[in-house]
Amino acid sequence: MSSPTSIPDDFVLDVHDLATIILDTHARTDTLFPHAQLVEINRGDTPLATFPEHFLHPSWHDPARKRVAYILDANPSAQELTTIDTFASPNGVKTPEEREPSRRELEDVFWRCKDFNNGYVLAYVAQRVFDSLPPTATLRVRTSTKHEVLCSPSRVTVAEIDIRAKEACLVVVKESRPDLGPSKVDMAQRLSGFTESMSWVFLLIGEAQSTDMEADPRVVLDLALPQIGGRGGGAEPFALERAIVYHEKVLSKVADEFDRYVLSGKLRITEDEVRRHADGLVQAVMDRVANVAAGQDRFCRYCGKDGVDTRCSKWVGMEISPSLVFSHQINFTSLYSRRHSSSKKREAVSDGPKFLDMHDLAVWILHAHATTDGAPFSSAHLIELKKNGAPLETVCEHEVPSEWSDPHFPRRAAYVLLDAPDAADKATVDTFLLPQVRIPNDQALTRKEVEDIFWRCKAFDQGYQLAFVAQSLLEMIPAAVQLRARTASGYEMIFGRADLMVGNLVVSPREACMIIRVNRSVSLSGFDGSIPWPYLLLGNDPDVNKRIVLDLALSQLGSRGSGAEPFVLERHDKYLQEVIPKYAVVHERHPLTMGIVPLSASPETRARAVDLVHAVRDRIVNFAVEGADDFCRYCGEAGVRTYCGVCKTAYFCQPCHQLGWKYHKRWCSPTTNQT
Repeated sequence: MSSPTSIPDDFVLDVHDLATIILDTHARTDTLFPHAQLVEINRGDTPLATFPEHFLHPSWHDPARKRVAYILDANPSAQELTTIDTFASPNGVKTPEEREPSRRELEDVFWRCKDFNNGYVLAYVAQRVFDSLPPTATLRVRTSTKHEVLCSPSRVTVAEIDIRAKEACLVVVKESRPDLGPSKVDMAQRLSGFTESMSWVFLLIGEAQSTDMEADPRVVLDLALPQIGGRGGGAEPFALERAIVYHEKVLSKVADEFDRYVLSGKLRITEDEVRRHADGLVQAVMDRVANVAAGQDRFCRYCGKDGVDTRCSKWVGMEISPSLVFSHQINFTSLYSRRHSSSKKREAVSDGPKFLDMHDLAVWILHAHATTDGAPFSSAHLIELKKNGAPLETVCEHEVPSEWSDPHFPRRAAYVLLDAPDAADKATVDTFLLPQVRIPNDQALTRKEVEDIFWRCKAFDQGYQLAFVAQSLLEMIPAAVQLRARTASGYEMIFGRADLMVGNLVVSPREACMIIRVNRSVSLSGFDGSIPWPYLLLGNDPDVNKRIVLDLALSQLGSRGSGAEPFVLERHDKYLQEVIPKYAVVHERHPLTMGIVPLSASPETRARAVDLVHAVRDRIVNFAVEGADDFCRYCGEAGVRTYCGVCKTAYFCQPCHQLGWKYHKRWCSPTTNQT
């Protein structure tokens, strides 16, 4: 493959150009229909003219299904590959309208055949090309609606959805076999869209600035749209459109979408033969990209054909400055220059650089998670706590799952919650414990123990949502803003928003947990085997073990961070070797990815995630622009009036200062600005 060193560091790659190059290269190396020519188009309304219909696949005979069949003649002895110019049979193409198809119609059929079942391969090729570019290169994306995005090659995400094509397609390739007899033929039939749903893959290019599609500026690159009878907004045999335009105006014309929408990092091809073909495509495309970077740009901007002599008379070269790559929604200028003037008692802080601190971000996220509408168990209060299968007193025996009394689980915790009469009365740590709570041995719970139960309930089954929210917020931060992660053990890392990866484990909690919401629901964790466990990995150290983990849901396992917080901010190696093993058995450790944390397709879950992103984004803006730093560094409560007497910059609630001190003392000094 062409080395990134053969491409200038400041190279600007136009994604529209890349798409035409990929498709042209794909058509020239096609192994599915390399020498086939079109002889008939049939839409099921008239009998086939080429051969009897009973030869066709049974799915074709469903009159309720909108469908089209393309009959191709294969000529394996042909020396040249079939192109658009030679795709129509020299003996003519039979159509229902009894006329020769137009050039546009021939192109539609040509690309529908060439893209057949190749969506995954084409997306893989594009992604590999982006990965092979220098990290300082720029992707330029321009759509038919004049929407433009400039971004780094690393800002590409894989999206996978389920669709149902509005028009099913049957491609029949017949090949004469005179060696078997004068009328013998081989026939291969390929179907698309006859099933209820099919998986569809495309790429999202740009910065994920919002979970709201209407506000999301990212652009979809769909190289296989002709397979289901579609074209891009600019009439190209691919789609390059802003995401909302793609879904509402492009894809919706030719397919119905289902709820499943999965975002991920990297595409992988497991079949050796398919992977070798795809890697060959990547090599060929990279060679052409290197030629473009060297100034050899005489290729057709529509079909990708190389060596073209004619050029648009209005064409002018355009240079893109790297400074234009990022556009920001949040102005963080004051983050570097804001002043502290809330009290004369506060001493001047250092004029050194300021950062967005990951500890503060985690505190904001969990505070919003516990206080915004839709929070898990938002109005529920603890009325009973039991351990290890002990009989429950506040619920009927038949309401308790059998797992609770199963001795196979030696360590078990049960929490019984009762909703407040007024649903608007959200439970806080201070109000979570009801006076008549049933506790083993009638022992009083410390505030720390109450917090442990409170956050264990709040974090229950929320790992993916919390990680998604954190990742979405970091994606919104301007590239120029530095991020800082500090651990309770004194380890610090400064990095940028691009230095973010997603980790996934499969774990079994060492203590199973049951949460019973009286007359409402029962939630179990750790009783039914292993559970997936996501976390974010922050930093840019070449050794991933030296990067820092942000795990916002560790409370679900009954754990705390090293600084006594209800989350983890710790070195990767220590997290994997000491933190997680203490509270869970790790069964699998999946490879780190650059993708987006997958989120449930449930509308409620997605709406809740968007609300959290907006709530925390407002906190970030208030802090960066308004200087609103009077929030508790332990629980996130705003408008706190007491602060650390040493550094005079870190605020703490009265109940939180002792628990918050374990982390803060590591970084507290008279000249330290916490954030």
